[in-house]
Amino acid sequence: MDPIRGLLERCRKCKYYKCTCTVTHPANLVEAISSLKKFSIDDFKVSKHVLRRGNYFTERVVRYTNSKDDMVMKVCDQKQNKKAQIKKEAQVLRFLGAQCEFICSAFAIFEEVDKTYFITEYLSGGNLENLLHTKKFFGIESLRFYGIEAYMAIEFLQQQQIVHRNIQPEHFLIDSMGHIKLTGFGLSKHLRGSDFTYTMVGNPHYMAPEVLTLDGYSLACDWYSYGCLLFHLAQGFPPFSDFTVQEVIDQKSTVPPFVRKCTDARAINLIRQLLIPCPTSRAVFAAQKIKAHPLFQFYKHEKINWQKIRSMQPPFDALSTHSILPYN
Repeated sequence: MDPIRGLLERCRKCKYYKCTCTVTHPANLVEAISSLKKFSIDDFKVSKHVLRRGNYFTERVVRYTNSKDDMVMKVCDQKQNKKAQIKKEAQVLRFLGAQCEFICSAFAIFEEVDKTYFITEYLSGGNLENLLHTKKFFGIESLRFYGIEAYMAIEFLQQQQIVHRNIQPEHFLIDSMGHIKLTGFGLSKHLRGSDFTYTMVGNPHYMAPEVLTLDGYSLACDWYSYGCLLFHLAQGFPPFSDFTVQEVIDQKSTVPPFVRKCTDARAINLIRQLLIPCPTSRAVFAAQKIKAHPLFQFYKHEKINWQKIRSMQPPFDALSTHSILPYN
């Protein structure tokens, strides 16, 4: 059997590409697969199905030769002003590998001529942004479920000293089982110790006040974005969505927005605690209080087991975005 195919087959039992089935599995699929073979574009069958286009990249569904597993190939043009961003994304993905079941796994990263290729797992259920367009806003159980899984992804990044800087619904992909995984690491950065960074990047409606004011920020900015995400899921639109950028800066430096559609006092309390302007207070709250918060104690009348989040039944059935993809 092809050795790369063998690695993927052994990990299928996990229902996500993380090597925990047996002790013989490698700890990091990116390193394991990359060590077996130097990839090239010729190793993949490329479908005509375009998932997403950006100003310097295109994402398509691909299939590794002699494999039945669909993956995503992100092709980045190495434009002069994007080289640093592509390099940072590659560094973060190589570091993360397949270590967390709530983060989209990377299988390989390689370069050819003036392009960089990222091979990641394919999640066929769309993203939270798509789901919000359909549902308008989420009820308390749906908010609780997606809030918990998003928290698990962000908490893992915090432990690895990685700031994502672009937390928003479109970057939470839905797998075939209905669970979510975080992606979109193009703006992420690995911080050391108490390092601060000063670049204003991301979506203004999800940025923390300290990012917008260019005062310097660290990991705590992602917890503010997490609060904005919960607000968006509960309301159907992000906080301050009707404001100009300057009005957003002014408003975020004072008080959290009022949550209108959500009537659950626990959800409102959690959102307000995350949207406080002070990054230090926000970081302390996130580190000590989120798991113990009343909102996250029960799901569908059952006590939440933080060690078995993936065993929770998703509130909605995942809809596959394709049945049979045409490959070139």
